[in-house]
Amino acid sequence: MDKLLRTLIEDGQVSLVAIDSTEMVRHAQIIHNLTEASARVFGRILTVMSYMSCWLKGEHSELSVNFKHHGETGEVCVSGDGNLYMRGYVYNPFAQNEEIGKGYMTVVRDDNYKRPFVGTCEMVSKDVDENFEYYYRLSEQLPTYIRTGVSFDEHGLCQRAGGIFLQPMPGASDIAKQSAKLAADDFSAFSERLKDKAACDLFKEYFSVDATEERDIEYRCRCSREYIAGVLTSMGKAELDEIIRAEGKINVHCHYCNSDYDFFEEDLEELFQNQTPDGDTD
Repeated sequence: MDKLLRTLIEDGQVSLVAIDSTEMVRHAQIIHNLTEASARVFGRILTVMSYMSCWLKGEHSELSVNFKHHGETGEVCVSGDGNLYMRGYVYNPFAQNEEIGKGYMTVVRDDNYKRPFVGTCEMVSKDVDENFEYYYRLSEQLPTYIRTGVSFDEHGLCQRAGGIFLQPMPGASDIAKQSAKLAADDFSAFSERLKDKAACDLFKEYFSVDATEERDIEYRCRCSREYIAGVLTSMGKAELDEIIRAEGKINVHCHYCNSDYDFFEEDLEELFQNQTPDGDTD
């Protein structure tokens, strides 16, 4: 199980988080058939979004990012919730170049209030971390130092993935802010650092601190055959019957876990057999 470690340093003036996202990124690379370039871009965004999700106010709160740019990977979407259940997809899983192109990133946070928070900013760098740092400065007004990376084994499969995050708290002294920046600078080229040690080990060894909070992170899609069936029944039997007549079946594809769900005529009969003519379930 992947881990998130969190604590405070610099006399409580700087928030420090380390994330080991290896299992999530490896799982995503396999199910989405990602090249190293696509896996690195997706894995780094997935790691940052795990960090951002750890600040959600409740387990039912949700966070998503649409990383829409003109680089070779194309659009990348990642979502998470307060339980740190993460999921996402890459538009072009076969990319060979990991550089971020011009475009925009949009972050949507839903804390179950009347209106979700939506923040959008322009891509300012070819690097994932630098774009998220810019988002934090612009939309959250919180200087945040982000270092993420993904390393691969000799077969091109994710070997390690993770990140280190340092965020000076409001009111932090200039010395604390400078210390956070210097620590972040020591973790540049983070993918190279991950070839030798996991992010959580680097956290413990470099900062010589113990985590005050430890949480599990998991790649988990919400879809299931039962969930898809519920969505289909809301469309009404007449419309579904028309699709069956035209296509022979109803196919629903989930981009987040790359799964397909097929429903045939006999499946529809079973779905609707317990419903009254007005569509309500008995």
